[in-house]
Amino acid sequence: MKIEYKVRFGSEPSKNKIPLSIVRKMEGEDTFVVESCNKYRGWTSSPDSISCWIGSSDGDWYSAPDSEDMPIEFIEKWINKWEKYWTN
Repeated sequence: MKIEYKVRFGSEPSKNKIPLSIVRKMEGEDTFVVESCNKYRGWTSSPDSISCWIGSSDGDWYSAPDSEDMPIEFIEKWINKWEKYWTN
């Protein structure tokens, strides 16, 4: 299975590098899943978050993808920090 990650930041300068959420896209032979997580919520189905890869449309207007690529070490660091807040 192929897994890709994207990171969403708030409107503050991204030099702070504190993500609002992390989105993952999982693709397999019979699988296509998009999920997101943040400090307060573990991995949850989030089909609209495909906009992190392809952007989104609003009528005749189209926006660019709304996330950033970050190193896997950055992503794993934040997921590990957030996991302690998630409830099962």
